[in-house]
Amino acid sequence: MKCGRTFFSATVSLTFLELVEGVVMLNAFLVIGLVMAAISIPLVFYWKAESIATLLRKYGI
Repeated sequence: MKCGRTFFSATVSLTFLELVEGVVMLNAFLVIGLVMAAISIPLVFYWKAESIATLLRKYGI
């Protein structure tokens, strides 16, 4: 039997600590996603700029 305050839903009962752990895990995934976006978006723009520059040099524009 679990001690502490419980939150009930239709099929699952969560203790307060389990609920906090879930929120922390979601926040961790959110931070990881934001870091990945912060790194990948500038890289995509850099890659696209390089390909445009290559085309401009190729056609002498």
